[in-house]
Formats: sequence, structure tokens, C-alpha cells
Amino acid sequence: MNRVDVELANIQSVPKPDIFQFSNIQLVQDGLNVIITNPTPQKVKRFVATLGDNKTASIIELDNDLPAYSKGLLSSSTATLNKLKLIDQLHFFKPKVQMVGFKENGQLIDCNIVIPGKSCYGPPNEHERFLYEVILTNMHNAFNRYSFINTFKTYFADPGECGKYDCKNYKDTKLSYAERNFLVYGIKDHALGMRVMRNKYSGAGMGEGECLTSMNRSRQQVAGALFGRDLLTLIRQLTVD
Repeated sequence: MNRVDVELANIQSVPKPDIFQFSNIQLVQDGLNVIITNPTPQKVKRFVATLGDNKTASIIELDNDLPAYSKGLLSSSTATLNKLKLIDQLHFFKPKVQMVGFKENGQLIDCNIVIPGKSCYGPPNEHERFLYEVILTNMHNAFNRYSFINTFKTYFADPGECGKYDCKNYKDTKLSYAERNFLVYGIKDHALGMRVMRNKYSGAGMGEGECLTSMNRSRQQVAGALFGRDLLTLIRQLTVD
């Protein structure tokens, strides 16, 4: 694949959105240059795109990292950055992640209003949001690694690990438990709300999103962690450079 080296300048911060997707990178023509906006929690070092009317994909290599939640100006002394169109190649685990603006009975949830004996699932603070973003970024990168599905299968094939999950009762003979969960968690465009329990502790955590099958989608609240601690450690190890 052809490589195009570009210079990144004029880096500025952009507001953190209430909802983001990892594919939300934006490219806007600015004369001979291109403004790139990264409203995601992951830095950008390179991406794949087409140039001009040429449908052949090229690797666009930045000379510096574009930080999370920032924008900058791309220029090149070796190529004309005309009609630069990004090609998203990372299609697995690409949820619409919501961090703020949760409602209950039509009202914004405010965990500062304490109801004795009742837990409140509200938006994360800045530190908690950062931790969520690190986990979600690692999951996104792991699911889009060629080797991850085989690692997934190996992990759940271990009886000790399988016993921690529902796979011990899984009966489908055509699709393994690992393959089924890879497809369910890896599906794109599903809603995923990241909340934090406050006021009264009564469980490990809570996520709100869509329960997905190969045939349909239904919205529900799901208690508990997305993955067990051991599997999150596995994902972290896979995504450390």
C-alpha cells in the first residue's frame, strides 16, 4: 500500500462530546491542506484514505501524534491532499458510547440528590471517564487485531476460565461460545452508556445498552462488568505496544 507522509501543525483541543464513536475522525479541505478533527479518546498516528479521484487506498502517516479530543492541520510536500477521504478499517467493537446526559423518567439523572437506601447510576467524573476510555480503547483495538479471535477461543477453551462465564451451559454446536461473544461484543453502532454507581453500593457496576443478536436488537439495562477481570487483563496485554 502506498504511503503518504504528512506534517501535522496547529494542534488545538476540541470539546469532549457527550457521545462518541471511534470512527468519528473528520477530514475537511482547507485550501491545499486538510483540517483533521479527532473527537475520540484515542490518539491518531496514521490512517488509511483515498486521495483525489484515485480509488486506491494509501496510508497517511502523520509526523506527530494527533492527541485525543483535538484537531490540527495536515499538509504535505510530497502529495496533493485533495479530496482526502478516510477509509475506516476497524469495524469491530465500534459502539456509540454515551458518557453524559442519562435520563430516568424523562429527567436528567442527578446523583447529588441522595435518596436514602437507593443506588444512583450517574455519569462518570473526569477521572472515571478517563478509566472508561482506556478500557474501551483497548477493547476496540483488541477486537480489530487479526489474532484476537483465536486468542478469544483459546481463553474460553480453558475449563477454569469457562467456568466463570455462561459458556459452561452453552449448547450451540455450530457457533462456539467464543465466536458468539466475539460477534455480539464486536458488532458496530450499538448504544453503550457508561455509568457509575453512587450513594449506595450494591453491585459491581452497570452498563446500559442494546442486547444484540444476529437477528434483532432490543434495548435493556445490563448489570455487571462487560468482561471479567482476567479477560480485561488479556485485552490489555494484547494492546500494549
